[in-house]
Amino acid sequence: MAIPVTLLGTTYNIPETHEKPWGQVVTPFLVSLGNAVDALVAGSGGTPILQFLSSNSVLAPSATLTAIRNWHRVSGNGGAVTLGNPAIADGQANGQLLLLTGTHASNTVALIDGNNVRLNGNITLGLYDALFLIWDDTVGDWIEVARTQ
Repeated sequence: MAIPVTLLGTTYNIPETHEKPWGQVVTPFLVSLGNAVDALVAGSGGTPILQFLSSNSVLAPSATLTAIRNWHRVSGNGGAVTLGNPAIADGQANGQLLLLTGTHASNTVALIDGNNVRLNGNITLGLYDALFLIWDDTVGDWIEVARTQ
């Protein structure tokens, strides 16, 4: 019995093991899949489709950031703040990526290593500073990938 798989609005009936004709069904599916991946990377007209959606997050002292987007522009609420414990709520899926960028020179946001984040030392995000993290549900923490300061 074939398994229906929908890709970009087109349903393909993929044969199960030992069923035929594999080539007639799978080849168009793989071509569509390849085209979809190319479109994500290259985009149409040179504008990439695969990009981080952003959210502006103004944070209070001891707050916990919830990653509702992959990119959060962060600043303190009326001054410098240090995030709480946890600094960032648990990720939603293993391998989730999170980019934090500071948006203010004096309303900075500090993250302490160990507060649900594994950092290469504590960090304070000011104007144009960035911290790139990945959620690892094996250890149950956000792990630092890179930073700029």
